[in-house]
Amino acid sequence: MVNEEECVEEFTVVDRRLVLCTVACGFSAFALVYDYLFPFPRSEVVLAMCAISYFILMGVLSLYSIFCEGSIFMLARTTDTTGKVSFV
Repeated sequence: MVNEEECVEEFTVVDRRLVLCTVACGFSAFALVYDYLFPFPRSEVVLAMCAISYFILMGVLSLYSIFCEGSIFMLARTTDTTGKVSFV
């Protein structure tokens, strides 16, 4: 698809998506551990905050996928003979 000598693939779009997913899963994991250590009546507020945070981050991820990624299949950086960098 892309000649490896001319282009270098950019992973920043995918990396941002992975960071959003990791943070959202971190909230879920924290809620799971906290609920295990402090059973439900005591962990109610923490569970609610983690669940709300998770769903907000999933909304942000959906918006990011729609508006930032769009229909991008691959993002590659290329440099021409004058040294100008452009994205393909």
